[in-house]
Order: sequence, then structure tokens, then C-alpha cells
Amino acid sequence: METSRIFVRGLPSSITEAEFRKHFSKGNREVTDVKLMAQRRIGYVGYKLPEDAATAVKYFNKSYVRMSKISVEPARAISDPALVKANVATRTAAPESTSRLLQHTSAAAGEGGATKKRKREDLDQSDPKLQEYLQVMRPRGWRTPS
Repeated sequence: METSRIFVRGLPSSITEAEFRKHFSKGNREVTDVKLMAQRRIGYVGYKLPEDAATAVKYFNKSYVRMSKISVEPARAISDPALVKANVATRTAAPESTSRLLQHTSAAAGEGGATKKRKREDLDQSDPKLQEYLQVMRPRGWRTPS
């Protein structure tokens, strides 16, 4: 499904909606609507035709608005399966990386003088300070395994 909207990231935080609309209407492209989130430095631009949106992506991607390099891509629906898979992959990767960090730390502690890191005798999993640190530093939305 072709989309007539584009997603822009990397905008200057001080850009106004009028400047945003004017910038993306260059080249005889008819802009139907704009949605600017200046604090997040992102925005959406709607065009009348999907072909206009496709040419805008090619024209504006990796270009500059003022001194900020912008990235432009076709907008995707929130129900797009590619977005769901990417979001799930980032959430499930975090616990694995945390366990790898713990394994690496305990493996480095068991080695002789091979590393220049501070040596520890053993990593106590029941240490309340360690558990508090892991609780605070875990990614948002990650639940502890039970």
C-alpha cells in the first residue's frame, strides 16, 4: 500500500509549522497537511498523491533544513507488522544483553591476570545492591522472569 505521507526526523527544534510547510511544498508538490512535533524534532507531511510523497522522500532525504541534516522516509501505519516486529525485537533483546553482561563479569572475575579490569572474587546474585541496580537499570516495560 502506497502512502501519501512522509515522516521527517532531525528537524531543528526552533522550526515553525509555516516554515515546515513551506520547505516541503517546494517543487510544485501540493501539501495537504503537516504535523510538527518540534520538541521531538520530528514531523509528518501529507501530500495529495502517493507519487508526490515518493519523489519528496528521494528529494529531501539526507538534505538540510537550516543546519540540521534531516532523514525522510514514507510514513508507516502504526499497525504495520514491520514496526511491531522491530519494537518487540528491541524489548526482548534487553534481558539477553543483561544476562550476557552478568556472564561476562563473572567470567572476567574467574580469569587470572588476563584483564586490566578490577578483579572480583565472585558475583553474588543475592546482593541487595546488585538487585537494586539491575531493577533500576532494566529497560522500560521489561518484566523480571519468575
